[in-house]
Amino acid sequence: MAISFIASAVASASPNTGAAITLPTGSMATNDLILIAAAVADTTNNALAAPTEGGYTDVVGSTLYSNDVNDINLNVFYKYWNGTDTTASFAAVGGSNASNVLVCMVFRAVRLAPDGGPFTTTST
Repeated sequence: MAISFIASAVASASPNTGAAITLPTGSMATNDLILIAAAVADTTNNALAAPTEGGYTDVVGSTLYSNDVNDINLNVFYKYWNGTDTTASFAAVGGSNASNVLVCMVFRAVRLAPDGGPFTTTST
């Protein structure tokens, strides 16, 4: 089976509040790969930590940032869906002028970690 895109979702949060994204569970199956890009913009250097639900891995080298008058940090996290999680929640980051945004993409037939996944080009 070829790797296929299943669904996506977006969310944002107002300054200094936690950000949460509702996973598109109606389209998902156990072991689908969840990728979440999490960004925070602020006047100081901040980054969002992994979702509080646990099991997410920060993609090594994914932290992208621009540090000048306005700082924007972007991290990418992944997890294979356990069949029960319905949200991915991030702790509040930034001050009264910060904003957070989340983008979730779900893919099916991506190799599981024990099989060499998820970042290989061969589908299961």
